[in-house]
Amino acid sequence: MAGRIWQVTGVAVPARVEMSATSMAAPHVTGIVALLFERAQQLPTPRLLTAEQVRKILIASASQPSGTTNFETDWGFGRVDAKNAIQLLK
Repeated sequence: MAGRIWQVTGVAVPARVEMSATSMAAPHVTGIVALLFERAQQLPTPRLLTAEQVRKILIASASQPSGTTNFETDWGFGRVDAKNAIQLLK
């Protein structure tokens, strides 16, 4: 996450901050869920998605850096992939 960090003096200094964990992933997952709901309404037969359907789509469309398809402690179910998630709605 690149950005500027403000010092106490109020002067912006260039900085690079690396963050991880669920609090960093939550905004991305939320955005993908919003895309899924929107796309589901644009299908030839519009439908409402249940929480369980969204969960299954997110898990099925995630990619694992390690190549595994199972849950693991380092990556959970993997890295979310918006394009794959939307394609699974077809």
